[in-house]
Amino acid sequence: MALAAVLSAMRTIILDAPSLPDTEGARRVSFRALFPVLSAEEIEDLAKISPDRFRIYTRSIFNGESGLIERYYALTCAMLGRTWEENHSESFSVRDLMRALHAKRPWKTATTEGLVENFGEYLKDLSSQLGKSQEQIIEAARFEREVFYARRGADETTLALTREELAALTVGQVLNLTWSMPATSAWHSFNYDIAAAYTYFNAHSSALPSMIAEREHFLIFGRDVTNTVRWREISKEVFQYFEEQKSRSGSLGELAEHFVGVLPAGMPEEQSFVLFLEFVVDLVESGIISLNPNS
Repeated sequence: MALAAVLSAMRTIILDAPSLPDTEGARRVSFRALFPVLSAEEIEDLAKISPDRFRIYTRSIFNGESGLIERYYALTCAMLGRTWEENHSESFSVRDLMRALHAKRPWKTATTEGLVENFGEYLKDLSSQLGKSQEQIIEAARFEREVFYARRGADETTLALTREELAALTVGQVLNLTWSMPATSAWHSFNYDIAAAYTYFNAHSSALPSMIAEREHFLIFGRDVTNTVRWREISKEVFQYFEEQKSRSGSLGELAEHFVGVLPAGMPEEQSFVLFLEFVVDLVESGIISLNPNS
């Protein structure tokens, strides 16, 4: 119990970074007030640690957190930086943002997912500082969150028909197949073309596009056999169909009905089927779905 109390006190000193007196005696008095459950010996040990030493720990921790956020939310951080510089006189610092995040939503889990989730939620608290750019930034964070989870999800062993095996089947055989979706796949709707902004950002050495188009679109994410995260835009009808499949599986026949339903009226059935088959193959090769060869 004593060790837990000491560790809790050190966590408070390091992460909350209260102003500490320069002299050991003054720190002793301050810590008695801050941590009444600690013994005199424990207070004495804490008071011997200089404020500079605590500040080293503080910088190290928040540098580590900011490094993770800049890695997993690279586009979002770039958008935050541009918005911050447009609306404030001081430069943007991810480390300072991490300290503000800790004060509002402290990272208490043992996994990176906890920090990722806290950051995404914290952006909703910054409306007064982000102004009209907040919605775009939140959507960028939602997009990068899905890339993060698709990349980190556990591998799943699945049986999947190849392009060649599919081509050898009849129309009826294809439509009788069942599809399943691995845990690394997810689907989300967006009000801005974040996918285009993300692609531009990565293709132009982390340069932001001049604008992000406002456009409702529906994306589905997955991870292919090379462990590369992929996403595809799908129609609203197909998106809604996937949302309805709580078991994350279904038949290609049902999927075909939703896919063909938005094709131009009067398109020959053979052409419609070819387009659907190309769509299915793309989903399979992107790691978004797999097909059961035993259907």
